[in-house]
Amino acid sequence: MEIETIKHITSIAKIKLKDNEIEQLNLDLNEVLKYFESIDKINTTNIQETDITTEQISPFREDISIKPKNNVEINKNFPNKKGEYVKVIKGLKKGWKYEYGRKIK
Repeated sequence: MEIETIKHITSIAKIKLKDNEIEQLNLDLNEVLKYFESIDKINTTNIQETDITTEQISPFREDISIKPKNNVEINKNFPNKKGEYVKVIKGLKKGWKYEYGRKIK
């Protein structure tokens, strides 16, 4: 993968990386791509496709579909509400910047 492609991907994802981090990401992604190329070479001609990897059934509850509750019923569970809207704690404050899932100054 080319460095310009990495820079394009990080700009779309709004991730700021230093040049050395871009170089390392490029190396890492190239290793991942090599691995997938090796998987691609495996002959799967006589292998049956599967869409379910396990026959296990959940021991916790029976899987029953139910009709979803309406907003009025759901809103009863929230202590802070205004009309049909619920109030929640802000996750971000104006001016905060995040990098790799952590707040930075």
